[in-house]
Amino acid sequence: MKKRPWRFGGHETFAIREGWLYKGLRLLREDPETYFDPLVSDRLGVGRNMAKSIWHWLRATGLIEKTLDRNRPPALTALGEMIWQHDPYFADPGTWWVLHANLCGKSSSAAAWYWFFNHFTAARFDKAQALDQCWRFLEAEGVRLPSRTTLNRDITCLLQSYAAPIPRSTDDPEEGYDCPFQDLELLLHYRDSGFYECIRTFRPIPGPIFGYVLVKAFGNSPYKGEPQGRDTIAVPLQEAAHAPGGPGRVFGLNQDALMTTILTLERGKWLTLESLAGDKRIVMTHFPPLKWLELYYMETCYRSVA
Repeated sequence: MKKRPWRFGGHETFAIREGWLYKGLRLLREDPETYFDPLVSDRLGVGRNMAKSIWHWLRATGLIEKTLDRNRPPALTALGEMIWQHDPYFADPGTWWVLHANLCGKSSSAAAWYWFFNHFTAARFDKAQALDQCWRFLEAEGVRLPSRTTLNRDITCLLQSYAAPIPRSTDDPEEGYDCPFQDLELLLHYRDSGFYECIRTFRPIPGPIFGYVLVKAFGNSPYKGEPQGRDTIAVPLQEAAHAPGGPGRVFGLNQDALMTTILTLERGKWLTLESLAGDKRIVMTHFPPLKWLELYYMETCYRSVA
């Protein structure tokens, strides 16, 4: 089995900021050769380290990829092109769920993100506890370990990305730079105690976004079946809840919250919950992930027009 290409750092200690991904994609579409310009940060309107962070986040979320020719700038992926077409300003929550799924899903190379959302089970914790458990996980995986300082920066950046501060302060200028991932409401940070809390309750996940995550995680096992003989994907409920990259992990849902989400989507005709020999499984049409995302944007556009 090919080993996972774990990666550390690259973000220059900066979480994604509002407008960064739009700026990066726009520049690569309008004037890609500027990517190699030492003063590209001026074109992006940020500092030099922030410019490096923008390129890192575009790659880590799957929006751009390196070309075979090192003398050519990175190119937008099919995902990057689709988001540019439908949500260039990254204003839609579904877009951020997809980027989050790419950061922490089965194919992610961002070690801290993959570990935190798929293997960390603490409901309440502090940063030191998270750092220590991540280090132990990487040791057990036989990963070539980074320096402790590098991993600490990754954990710090991850927590800054997702944790909404409680209470919020209107006097802190840094809060003007909250990462959009905080809007997913996956994590809280209690200022007074310094502790963090994972939020694993029901949240209304759109059907196509659920389908995107399910197929990304389990898409190598489609089967022929209902509805109407189309290609479908069937995933045991327990795997959907606990397997790395699955909807339970990606959306931060405990067992009850996942079941509520599934029943809601079943009522909306997005999926079917079947029982087989006493076990339950989720059955959805086996569209490729980008097809699910395209369907999501079409549904969003229809609702806005209606």
